Amino acid sequence: MQFTVAELSRITGASVVGDASTVVTGIASVGDSRPGDITLALDQRRLKIAHSREQAAVIVPLDLRDQLAESKCYLVSADPKVAFARVLELFDPGINLPDGVSPLACVSTGVKLGPGVRIGPFAFLGPGSEIGADTVISAGVYIGAGVRVGQRCVLFPNCVILDRCEIGDRVRVHAGCVIGADGFGYTFDGTRHVKIPQIGRVVIEDDVELGANSCVDRATTGVTRVRRGTKIDNLVQIGHNCDIGSDCVIVAQSGVGGSSELGERCIVTGQVGISDHTTVGPGTTIMAKSVVAGKVAAGSVLSGVPARDHRTELKTKSMLRRLPELLDEVDRLGRRVKELEERLADASGEQSSR
Repeated sequence: MQFTVAELSRITGASVVGDASTVVTGIASVGDSRPGDITLALDQRRLKIAHSREQAAVIVPLDLRDQLAESKCYLVSADPKVAFARVLELFDPGINLPDGVSPLACVSTGVKLGPGVRIGPFAFLGPGSEIGADTVISAGVYIGAGVRVGQRCVLFPNCVILDRCEIGDRVRVHAGCVIGADGFGYTFDGTRHVKIPQIGRVVIEDDVELGANSCVDRATTGVTRVRRGTKIDNLVQIGHNCDIGSDCVIVAQSGVGGSSELGERCIVTGQVGISDHTTVGPGTTIMAKSVVAGKVAAGSVLSGVPARDHRTELKTKSMLRRLPELLDEVDRLGRRVKELEERLADASGEQSSR
């Protein structure tokens, strides 16, 4: 597979500096690039590394345009990360799975397969499930009864989509992900925990990506929903009846408690805990290891346990770091006060004796 820099310019929308007929045969990180590769240099440090190596072309941002070498070829982009992603798509080998349905797969009665569907060995498709065109179902995938999967999805090995759940178009579900397991619902009757049946379902909208070993629980009744374009990292837990807004990012080891709502374009960084029945406004950013509860205004930036305004939390942490020296200062002032009190008492005694 190869492309000229001119072709890549048309695909990415980047402008060419250098020889547009240069041929690109591969893609690599800046420190590993070799002749024929294209790479990405986002700053001066990486550009310096690129200049020390022999590659076909370098993608750079606009603010590095005046630092380019005459002997090199560049794609200059207003959004170099997006340009790099577009080039990566061209070189992505995809999943190595033969066309058609493996003879080792189990496809139940009443299953509807769109054109171009590929199904790997030991996959199971339950009765009445529907799979859209050009979707890839890898080895060991379990798809329950009545599940609907859209077009051009990729289901990686051993992921599980349980009964009646719905997956939109162009969704990527990574290995070990479970969609539609029972929500964590119990009530105590005075002697034991009684299970509350979870009879709802999960809806994953278009262009969502779910990381390896992440879980999206089935609603008690109704729907647990992950809206269009949201990206969920590995080992994330989404509780029952949650509504995750469009274009959110939820990073690894975070958990969202049941019946919580996240507005669109929220960023939840690593190891965040969001309590059940929490409402997070659109455009909110939650820093790592924070614990969030209640109602959060749109556009907030939160950190801490419990989470609060990030700047306030930083000031508090700064003060806490000074606590040992402040305690020493208080101790010193206490000794000084005691010394002054003793001197005052001595002076008062001398005046009384006169």
